[in-house]
Amino acid sequence: MRWGDEVNQGVVLQRIGRMVRDTRLRRNLSQLQVAEQAGVQRYQVANLELGKGNPSLKTLAAVLGALDLNLSVAPTDKARAVTTSRLRPPVDLNEVLKRSRL
Repeated sequence: MRWGDEVNQGVVLQRIGRMVRDTRLRRNLSQLQVAEQAGVQRYQVANLELGKGNPSLKTLAAVLGALDLNLSVAPTDKARAVTTSRLRPPVDLNEVLKRSRL
């Protein structure tokens, strides 16, 4: 999936939102509880769950972190073909953001 394609953006955000909602409900947490734990507003959690808007990477990482979830980035097949001699493991965005706060 290419992120630049508007349709694919919506699909990705909906999938992430569904994962956030399902995890929150399994843990019997309210949107407000997740928001408070993540340090964001309740509407941001609600919009994320609905796949609406365009959450910042910081907001996304905070909400996922509050639910003990993470988001990884891995090279696409095209990028992998170019860098086959130096493949790197996926990047954990939560760790990158934590290090940037130091």
